[in-house]
Amino acid sequence: MPNNRDIQKAAAKYRVAIDKNISESEILWSRYNAMLVFNTLLITTIGFVFQNQTIGGDLLLLLPILGLISCLVWFTVTRKGFIWINYWIYSARKLEEEYFKDNNEVMNPILHGDEHRKLISSWPNTEISSYILIVMIVLVYIAFLLLQISKSPMKGCFPLPQYKINHSQNF
Repeated sequence: MPNNRDIQKAAAKYRVAIDKNISESEILWSRYNAMLVFNTLLITTIGFVFQNQTIGGDLLLLLPILGLISCLVWFTVTRKGFIWINYWIYSARKLEEEYFKDNNEVMNPILHGDEHRKLISSWPNTEISSYILIVMIVLVYIAFLLLQISKSPMKGCFPLPQYKINHSQNF
């Protein structure tokens, strides 16, 4: 059984873990929202450029590629954010299990929250839903890219060798 000093240290560590979890969650959603706004503006710009054909085809190739790169960055920072959130929840859960599980006077929101999440669990959860939205935006960029490639064969970008076929040769 842990002594009072150990419990006080664990309580301080627990507060840090919960505070870090809250902080990381706020940072994650701030980044997520910023990337969502950026990609929304980029898709709007692509739509405008696509409607106004006088602006140029090269821009219609570059903008979706920029969007795909931004989605890769978006996915990466979102994934790392969820890794940190899960780490801080795991740290708090371990402290609850070790120091506060048998103490009826202390509320255990992480452990009790696990029980609640199991009761109401549904698919998709917040993390998976955030990835699904990123994938949907990637598909929009791919559609714009394929549409532009099908409209213009990118003359001069990737020149193919020209072969002359002489039909008069006998084999």
